[in-house]
Amino acid sequence: MKRLLILLCEALFCITLYGCSATSDEQIASFESLSYKERAKQLQSLNNLEELGRVAIIPLKKGAHSLPSVNVTYRYKKSSFAIEFTGPMGLQYAKIEVYQNGTTYLNLMGENYKGDNARQLLIDEFNLDIPIMDLPAIMIGTPRGKLTFDEKGYVTKAQFNGYTVNYKDYKFYRGGIPLPKGIEILSPKAKVLLRINEVTVIN
Repeated sequence: MKRLLILLCEALFCITLYGCSATSDEQIASFESLSYKERAKQLQSLNNLEELGRVAIIPLKKGAHSLPSVNVTYRYKKSSFAIEFTGPMGLQYAKIEVYQNGTTYLNLMGENYKGDNARQLLIDEFNLDIPIMDLPAIMIGTPRGKLTFDEKGYVTKAQFNGYTVNYKDYKFYRGGIPLPKGIEILSPKAKVLLRINEVTVIN
């Protein structure tokens, strides 16, 4: 009985704090029965999302910014989103905060920058051109553009404005919400590889 209580407490702790409760077959089937438009509407109704993972930036042309694999934290709220790159011992390499009106704050190794065009600020100060304003949609697997789907209706590829986004796989989280685990963003000058290892907040 004592062992059972311990297991129940551990499961409750996991569900409450980390959103790692098991998704039932019924929840998966229910989601997969939806059209893409219905899926996108459900996913875009999320108010808060926090994901932890690893990211690497690989230059495709001379002079493009490069970044070895580092830790990444992605935080989304309805009014803003932020991306933080950290290394060993929590050393912050960069942090980007973007608000709905386009106002962007960039901290790059302790140097602070501000702009009203997120994409241009990244190009000017980080030498990185990615569809930054599309990131909230990309992170939940509902990108715009010309879309390619797998046999279960999940987006595997998106092409728009000279960018390509590839998705590797998806995982279901609390409430029957599927999110991409592997994301590749290709721009004319660089490739961004993102792997999500943990979802800590989802509602």
